[in-house]
Amino acid sequence: MKTLLFILALSCWPLPAVAHKPLDTAQPATREQPVVIRAHQKSWAAYNRLAGGKDVDYYLLADVQNGDPIDATLLVPVIDRLAGFYPALALLGPGLPVVTGGLAEETLASFLQIAPGEGVVVKNSQEKADTFFEPFTQTKYWPRQKLYLTAPAGGQYYLAVFAPGGEGDKYVLAIGQKESWKVKDFLQFPKLWWQVRMFAEKERSTYIVVGFLAFAFFLLIALLIRGYRQKSGS
Repeated sequence: MKTLLFILALSCWPLPAVAHKPLDTAQPATREQPVVIRAHQKSWAAYNRLAGGKDVDYYLLADVQNGDPIDATLLVPVIDRLAGFYPALALLGPGLPVVTGGLAEETLASFLQIAPGEGVVVKNSQEKADTFFEPFTQTKYWPRQKLYLTAPAGGQYYLAVFAPGGEGDKYVLAIGQKESWKVKDFLQFPKLWWQVRMFAEKERSTYIVVGFLAFAFFLLIALLIRGYRQKSGS
């Protein structure tokens, strides 16, 4: 019942400024065909998955200016099988040092395509963190990696997600902090809510909530029709 009331409330109130807009991750997300992010300081979220082995997903920050903050967080949904899944997060670009995150350079070379003149900063922490609850889709995540730095030069930077152990599974990459929601984005929230909950494998509870909403909607229509008929009959 609390969940039902929560969803009904969302349909009436505007979304607060903590929800990241979803990125289109339908493209291959390779170094040659990355997911392109043209406004990297706006808040974005990529719901994606690694295929395993040497798979790497690349996200291109297309227009970074010298001194721009680059802010990214890597999370995984709270699903039992992902409790030990710790994908790594790397930033590649001009002016960066080489920080391997404890990985051997040959390991990095086997995963990442580092172009001449690029440095790389890798976040590869295995530390556990408190569960993060996302209230608007009512899903939970384990934070894995956090990257924040100031761009030392202007140009193109790449965020890369990979699993040094070769595992493959779901992850969420959150980028930027500035919220930019338009009217059409609010109208798409029910679709986003459904997609995110399916991604987080909350099928059963999602079907229950949707069923309650559908029942409440049709009950309301039936009551309105009945009231109209009674009023017309009198």
